[in-house]
Formats: sequence, C-alpha cells, structure tokens
Amino acid sequence: MKANELRIGNVLEEFTEEGWERTVIDWQDLRWIAERNSSFNNYYRPIRITEELLLECGFEKYPTGSWCKDLNDSGLYLAIDVRHGNGLWLNIDQEGVENSVKLKHITYLHELQNLFFAITGRELEFKTDV
Repeated sequence: MKANELRIGNVLEEFTEEGWERTVIDWQDLRWIAERNSSFNNYYRPIRITEELLLECGFEKYPTGSWCKDLNDSGLYLAIDVRHGNGLWLNIDQEGVENSVKLKHITYLHELQNLFFAITGRELEFKTDV
C-alpha cells in the first residue's frame, strides 16, 4: 500500500501480539507509511472484500447476485459483484429506467471506503465495531 491510497478512517488489519486485527488508520499511520513504506507494510495489510464484509457495511444481496447499497433514498445506489472480480457500479434509477456507470474494479475495503466517501461525502458505516 502507498500513502496516496489511504486516508484517515480507513480500516486495515494490523499485526499485533494476538495476530491480525482490524484497526482504523489515523494521521500518525499516514505519516509512517509516507516516511517508511516498507516498514508500514510489514505491520498492516488491506482487508479483502467479502460478502460478509459487504453485509457488515450495510449492503444487501439482490437476486442478481450483486450487493447493493442505497445512497440517498432517491434511486441512487452503489452495486458491487464479488462473483465477477468486484466490479463496482453507480446505478441511477430514474422513473423506472436504470442507468449504470462502471466505476472501478476494487479488491479491498479501504478502496470501497474511499469510493463511497468520494460519491457521498459520508463515511461508510459498519454494523459492528471495527
């Protein structure tokens, strides 16, 4: 991982005495990765997106197999398909006509957090504590 891929509030796994545990990145972590990238990557790793993780982030599984999250109760939602390489779409449903914009292929939770924030201006919330 590189400093420009992360922002404060991203969730990664940190190696502790108990093993790998989830942690939230703060400004000190960003400074560390900017100054000593290889050292940072020995102790932190990204979290791969799974169906369980999407459920924890408030996504719902649709009959198509995609996982979707309503963004603003007005027909705008984010869709991701973990079966097909985590393709990410922004879907807009206007008066029953759905349009999709392919955004990006993503693999990790911090990438999903960053895209969600860029689109909504809000943090991606978790149903459980990190």
